[in-house]
Amino acid sequence: MHAALVTVEMLAASVWIGGLAAIAVVARCVREHLDPPTRISFFRSLGRRYLRLGVSSLVVAYAAGAGLIATGDWSNIKSAIVGTAAALLLVTITGVVQARALTRLRAAALAGDPRLDDRDIERRALRAAALRGLIVVASVTLVVLAAVSLE
Repeated sequence: MHAALVTVEMLAASVWIGGLAAIAVVARCVREHLDPPTRISFFRSLGRRYLRLGVSSLVVAYAAGAGLIATGDWSNIKSAIVGTAAALLLVTITGVVQARALTRLRAAALAGDPRLDDRDIERRALRAAALRGLIVVASVTLVVLAAVSLE
């Protein structure tokens, strides 16, 4: 049973981490090659599709991880895993909400909404980048902690 949980955990984490890396590459290419209206439409579609896959893989990874840490004595590393997993979940939810809001703002700006300021949108975009960075850091930290816990 342990080997099966480790395998499921590794596969789900691979989908999650791989998805984050793939989105970063795709985002850079899209920014270079698509006009702003097409970018907005593309990222809205990508976000919806990846959300299903990404959240599913994260849920599976969390379930397998819970099964793995439920065995044996509790330790500091297990506490760190739970804390990091909670932080990752919180930052991911915040990132999804923020990304949707930013997409709506960018679409409104392209439609000529005079109430919107380009500097405000850029500040929000910088916050979005920071959130994505936190998601990556928390994800990698969680993988490292999980690997250490297997020793």
